[in-house]
Amino acid sequence: LARMAPRPMVFALSNPEPEVFAEELRGDAVIATGRSDFPNQINNSLCFPGFFKGALTARCSFVTPAMKTAATRAIAGSVSDEELALGVIVPSMFQPRPWPKPGRPNTRLSPARLSSAPRVTGPPATGRTA
Repeated sequence: LARMAPRPMVFALSNPEPEVFAEELRGDAVIATGRSDFPNQINNSLCFPGFFKGALTARCSFVTPAMKTAATRAIAGSVSDEELALGVIVPSMFQPRPWPKPGRPNTRLSPARLSSAPRVTGPPATGRTA
């Protein structure tokens, strides 16, 4: 970790004890964990239930990589420049903030309409989501 590039990002997601604590990293590192008592908690509750509501509204029968990427970018985009300057890379689940009112789903990302990703013709062979 000491030889990483300037301002490295460390995702220590083991719970309840992350693989490394912020105090063990050099001062310019940004760390994210799975713990709610630390900043930058990575938790699936950041995207639920909105992610699946959008997929169901768009009548998607499975999840594509492009859909996951769009959700990830939306979450990251909700962090202000001031928060980024402090090393915050994801919003807190506990911080009240105005989320946009759910609107129409982005059907451009539905499996049947993807144009920028490989054409998806059905769910993965395992029957699980991508």
